[in-house]
Amino acid sequence: MLREDIENYGTLPEYTLKSICDWENRGKPDYQLIAQELEKLSKTLGKNYLKKVKDNLISYEQQIIVAIENRIWN
Repeated sequence: MLREDIENYGTLPEYTLKSICDWENRGKPDYQLIAQELEKLSKTLGKNYLKKVKDNLISYEQQIIVAIENRIWN
């Protein structure tokens, strides 16, 4: 779910993304730390947080804005 959000929706705050990047621990991942951090993140965001985002996008109506520049030609 996190991967899908990062790749397609971008709803996570920059602070959260930076903390995810810090999990690697200088090229040697600490899998126990990563599991703990994922559990914390899951509790913070909620189990189905991305589903809520997707549901909101369904009701979002796309709009096209056309701008016309007025110029006076001499």
